[in-house]
Amino acid sequence: MRSAKNSSGNDERLVGGTWLCREYAIEPVQPLRYTSTIGRANVRREANGRHQNTFQQTYSPDDSFAGHLEFMLKHERIHLEMLSRLFQVAGGREIAEWVAVQPTGQFSRRAGWLYEWLTGNKLDVADVINAPYINALDPAKYWAATEQHKNTRWHVWDNTPGTRAFCPQVLLSDSVKSAILAADVEGSLKNLEDRFGANLLRRAAMWLTRKETRSSFQIEREHDETREERFALAMEIHVGHLRNLFGDDLGFLQQEVLGPKALHFGLRRSPVFVGQTVRYRDVAHYLAPGPDQVQEMMQALADASVWTMGSDPLIRAAALSFAFVYIHPLSDGNGRISRFVINDVLRRDGVIDEPLIIPVSATICNDMASYDRILDVLSAPFRRRYGRSIRFGSDVRYPDGIISNLEFDEYEDALHTWRYIDLTDQTVYMANVIGETLRHEMFDEAEFLRKHYLARERLNAVFEAGDNTLDRIIGSVSENKRITGKLVADYPQLEDPETAARVVDAILSAITD
Repeated sequence: MRSAKNSSGNDERLVGGTWLCREYAIEPVQPLRYTSTIGRANVRREANGRHQNTFQQTYSPDDSFAGHLEFMLKHERIHLEMLSRLFQVAGGREIAEWVAVQPTGQFSRRAGWLYEWLTGNKLDVADVINAPYINALDPAKYWAATEQHKNTRWHVWDNTPGTRAFCPQVLLSDSVKSAILAADVEGSLKNLEDRFGANLLRRAAMWLTRKETRSSFQIEREHDETREERFALAMEIHVGHLRNLFGDDLGFLQQEVLGPKALHFGLRRSPVFVGQTVRYRDVAHYLAPGPDQVQEMMQALADASVWTMGSDPLIRAAALSFAFVYIHPLSDGNGRISRFVINDVLRRDGVIDEPLIIPVSATICNDMASYDRILDVLSAPFRRRYGRSIRFGSDVRYPDGIISNLEFDEYEDALHTWRYIDLTDQTVYMANVIGETLRHEMFDEAEFLRKHYLARERLNAVFEAGDNTLDRIIGSVSENKRITGKLVADYPQLEDPETAARVVDAILSAITD
């Protein structure tokens, strides 16, 4: 029997997922979100997405594998990584015995289905008959597929947003719901259109695309105008138009983004880590799945993108984008394409109309520390678990032509984590980023254009000139608040004091309007 001390120092008996982890020596990389105990009174505590709940004695489960697993399924949340590790250690005998006693029970059937789905092994039990179908995941509690698959053996609707090879999780926590509500994408876009008009927003689309690409490169700490233009063009042309972004079209998009001089295209067939070089030594912050797993994981991600159509677009955009980041399926271009995915999903789901782009990278760049912290939600515990197993030895040339000296001995154990990533916190983060971008970045960009076009219009009343000339004069006067000697040298007409005064007034009145 396991016990823990509550905040008052009283003994409370651990139950549910925590009991199972301790009893079977399971230590998931991603911590359990729920810790449950049996105590004197029902108490619910939540902080930073972690729940510590106390239940009265009447909720106490049988002190057995089945008893605590049923408690977890009833009162906590399904933690796929933990269950994957648990079933590998415990095997299926105890679940089979539970099903034999309760062949039509909803929790025994869900447990049996989860065991077979997660392990690929079949339990020695008869198929279920005369039982109503139940959902694998409660769509009120989890991000779930809208395209369900019927499992006749267990009478379960498989509505998981993925496959055994890769199935990201998002819990529909209060934080997720609040972030989506606060983002208010539809309302924010309507406010923008009401203030600036659809025509000005369409004009801003190109500017927003360029802003997104510049900021995207800043996230990756790179700057190359040719590469920025190439990515901007890819965003402009291909967002929402590729048939199979995570499948056949991924290599094509990578070529469009990287250009013809890139050395490697297509799914990687080599190991990869995200990190940095410190004093000529590689330091790994995160290790991506092994090359042998990439293809089936990407197929699962492609399936998820189809099966979840019709679910909340912000969750889809966040989950599919971050899932792509953590799989890291390419040797180059992963960061840019992950941010392409966000706008691609929002376009496909009807949230943003062509040609608008939501420049999320600009908002991310404004607070890179928060972006690094959200990546570390997975990367930090992964490093703690496997950091000593990541080594750098002799160079090896892999089938895709990549030369790497990365060595890692625990790919099999780490699969439990890679396959079943919890992206709840990342979804909250991205919903907040999208909301912030709509309220500030897009508003500021549209406001800038409104004032710029107004300055052009008023300047045209002073003299006729092409847009490039007008823009150059507007830029100089906006910055210097006067006619500079350089402007006079370039445009002698501005030497006339009356003309110069009218030009300055036209521009400054527009940008302060």
